[in-house]
Amino acid sequence: MRHLAHRLIDVARGRGIEFADVRLRRSAGTAIFVQDGRVEQASSGTSATAGVRVLVDGAWGFACVESLEERKLLDALDAATAAAREVAREGGKKAELARPSVVDREGVEPIAFAPRPASLEAKASRLLELERAGRGGVGPGVIVNSVLSYADGESTEVVANTFGTVVSQRFARAICTCTMVARDGESTESWTEKIGLIGGADPLAGIEPERFSIRAAREAAEQTRAARAEGGEMPVIFDPSITGLLIHECLGHSAEADLVLRGHSILAGRIGERVASPLVTIVDDPTLPIAWGGYRYDSEGVPAERVTLLEAGVLKTWLESLETSARTGRPPNGHGRAEGALGRPMPRMSNTFLLRGEHSLDEMVRGIERGLLLAHGESGYVMAERGQYTCHANRGWRIEHGRLGEPVRHVAVSGEILRTLSSIDMVSSDFQLCDPGYCGKDGQEVPVDNGGPYVRVASLLVGGPVGERPRVLVVPLGPGPD
Repeated sequence: MRHLAHRLIDVARGRGIEFADVRLRRSAGTAIFVQDGRVEQASSGTSATAGVRVLVDGAWGFACVESLEERKLLDALDAATAAAREVAREGGKKAELARPSVVDREGVEPIAFAPRPASLEAKASRLLELERAGRGGVGPGVIVNSVLSYADGESTEVVANTFGTVVSQRFARAICTCTMVARDGESTESWTEKIGLIGGADPLAGIEPERFSIRAAREAAEQTRAARAEGGEMPVIFDPSITGLLIHECLGHSAEADLVLRGHSILAGRIGERVASPLVTIVDDPTLPIAWGGYRYDSEGVPAERVTLLEAGVLKTWLESLETSARTGRPPNGHGRAEGALGRPMPRMSNTFLLRGEHSLDEMVRGIERGLLLAHGESGYVMAERGQYTCHANRGWRIEHGRLGEPVRHVAVSGEILRTLSSIDMVSSDFQLCDPGYCGKDGQEVPVDNGGPYVRVASLLVGGPVGERPRVLVVPLGPGPD
């Protein structure tokens, strides 16, 4: 693939193209979907893809192809060049690029080891074992629906550009999800556990049922007995999963430089300002060797960097691609990411989290007369340009007179992003990255993770129950994640 990348770049240079880059990728993977003791779907496959991007007279052109044949790659270069020239004729603001340091690395050690080449049948059999263990972990008839999914993928990628950068890297990821639905009388509840694995030889073999499918079944059964939450303004403690959800949805997207430049972020023009509590330091770090969202180079061949977005509550920088870096005047920081080779790079998060503090969870709880501890982040939604968010927790506990009380279920909290971050008055020393998955933006999904410590917010609007309808787990099948 390096030879093909060099060939395309040499052709682009020979044509006098202002800038060109190419991403070539080979991938292989499996995906399995199990429900109620049956293998509903199973697939394996390979793919070869390429994306070619050019800048001509300040206008972008992009073309992609599901092939690594030289002739088709040259056709993609022709198509991208023609598109760029057509856009340039229409006029408009010209794009610029920051010029990063040139990197030429061949045979870079993989960020993870490939999954052991077990057969598709063996993987399906192991998934069924995990499902049976989960259903057997509670009384008969309690679990009325069980859904497990598994996907793994290994990819090799080469990125090259006319600046002189040529880098190679490998990825190997696996993700396994278990949803158990329990019924007790008229109450039906679900619980989902998810494990993202990067590195290791046999991902499925290392999954312990007690921490995965059995836990999902027991938590679903416990959820049917939880009370409804009461609404109102009150102190709220977030567990690491809610902290991660809040940081990702509320702060992370607002710190992506393309959204800042479009006027879709409340952080625009606020570098150097205090926008959160002094207890809040938030980083995005793709260099963590075994974290789900990690990588060595971004999709533009820029080395990955640990970026401190907020330090002691002060906004320090944004997540940049080469194009946004040229417009903001801030250096590239290795966060121009694309979904495989078929998408165009844009500023994206990787592993985003709030750094640990000094308090214990007991200390946080003792200081609350009436409030909530929320756990198991379920979903979130943010209007970045308005600075507003809503966050859903699957489980919580009442806090009364400095003690944890009875469990509650399906709690929604909402507020203004910066007001919530400024209202954090305690941060725990406990810490966990706990939400491996895929983040969607502009039609592209990339691997991310998030988390942090327990945090206490002095006052937050609690909206009460958000419904008890079990979630439906939808898993895309195909060659597996890249």
